[in-house]
Amino acid sequence: MIARITTALTTVAATAVALTGCGSGSTLGMASEESVAAVRTLVATHVDTSQYRIYQVEWLEDRRERKLENILSCIEVYYTDRENSDYNLTITLENGKFVAGEPLKHSRKMYSYDCSTPLDPSRLDAAYIRTIVEAATALVAGRSDGDAYELRSVEKFRFRIEPVDLDRVARWQRDAAYRKEHERLDVSFALNYTKKDERTEYRGRSAITNYYTVPFTADEAGAVSFDD
Repeated sequence: MIARITTALTTVAATAVALTGCGSGSTLGMASEESVAAVRTLVATHVDTSQYRIYQVEWLEDRRERKLENILSCIEVYYTDRENSDYNLTITLENGKFVAGEPLKHSRKMYSYDCSTPLDPSRLDAAYIRTIVEAATALVAGRSDGDAYELRSVEKFRFRIEPVDLDRVARWQRDAAYRKEHERLDVSFALNYTKKDERTEYRGRSAITNYYTVPFTADEAGAVSFDD
């Protein structure tokens, strides 16, 4: 069930949060309606979908001193242009505001703009997010060791429509099943848990907390399974 274990260093002990809550102050909860709306708006603002085709959007919680506090802190957007150039845009939370960096243009052309199905930011839906998070927590709770773990935060969400490789265009043109595969929305996400019998260790002003990241996949209907 547990994918990996990591040690998080924080200046205060991390506390459990409601995953669909709004966060605190200027922060947004990873799975909140407000955060999903913010991701949609930021992606639409910084990527011109009339010129580019988005194929992946991912958002992540804080990875530094506020780990496990369920704070939306980073958004990654991947897209192609009409010349088949590939880009990665990072939007980060800085001093309470989301700031977009310069898009990183990859040196190698990898994907076909014309053949790839674009990911519409409107498909990032808060009700869907709530459904899959609830289903995932039920899966963990239903395991024989489920009671030993406490839900702490969302590690990440990833929405992706697999782009068509430039060297697979001929197959895409002749193979209907292959085209269908590259129209499907793939969703993956991960939740962070702590073990109830493991205590936080304090070293000066820092607290050391072991946490366990559990990965999941979900289909478009909201059915969730462990991602092995």
